[in-house]
Amino acid sequence: MPKLFPPSLLENPEAQAFCLQKQITDIDSLRHHLRESVCLGIDTEGCEGIKEGITSMGVAILPPMDCTARTFRHLPFETQELVDHCGIESYCFYVEGRNRRKPHPLFRFGPSSTTPRPGEEIKAIVDKIKQYYTGKDIVLVGWHPHPRDFPAIQTLIPSLFQEVVGWTDVIDIMQQTCISKQEDLLKSWPSLTDVMLCVGFSQDCLPQQRYAHGAGTDAIQTVLVLARLLTYNSGDLPIELWRQRPLKKWRQQQQQQQQCTQSLTSTEKNLQNTGLQAS
Repeated sequence: MPKLFPPSLLENPEAQAFCLQKQITDIDSLRHHLRESVCLGIDTEGCEGIKEGITSMGVAILPPMDCTARTFRHLPFETQELVDHCGIESYCFYVEGRNRRKPHPLFRFGPSSTTPRPGEEIKAIVDKIKQYYTGKDIVLVGWHPHPRDFPAIQTLIPSLFQEVVGWTDVIDIMQQTCISKQEDLLKSWPSLTDVMLCVGFSQDCLPQQRYAHGAGTDAIQTVLVLARLLTYNSGDLPIELWRQRPLKKWRQQQQQQQQCTQSLTSTEKNLQNTGLQAS
């Protein structure tokens, strides 16, 4: 299991309280929010205090909808098709004056811009959500948001903790609704794109090159995976997860273990035969 994020790393007491008290893990509660609330996916690239710090932030707005298994009836799922079907709005903001090791990938699902204050841009988006969806709650959705996204919110958009009713980690929902036969998945979790491939998305969800993830795209994919997991028909076979890149290495390790076991078994039989012959 992944290590729990220590809320002590959040210096703001309000951020600590939000992290500890406002997490939503109950499947039925999340299904209700999917129908009745606005799900706000968020993702950040970079981390304050490390090299360039935060280099970009992305948000994706999934409006309230009666999302059912029929929404995901055509395999494989195309990301753009589901973005259009679900009415998802998304934005990506690059922090002015900060550069990442590799260039930012093209964001093709919505507007993007370079700004010195991405927090203000996202705060304005949240204000528009509250005006447009009057009376609707907002739920923050992230992919393991503790180490990066919460500190980024604490630094750039501290008021966001007051604007949302709670938050959910899609990894928690994945662990409740999926199974895996890979031993390494019992200790950690697969990447977001690996999970997307396992739950039925097409290869277009893969980044063009390794480490070429974008905050805006990851925010969209996070809310889409949440919707997929929450609408999966429990009467069907469980979704089996596998890790794409380490899968070959894992299989090689399994083969090596089997070979070692066979070798030991053969040695034991030879020793037994030798003992019998001696007697």
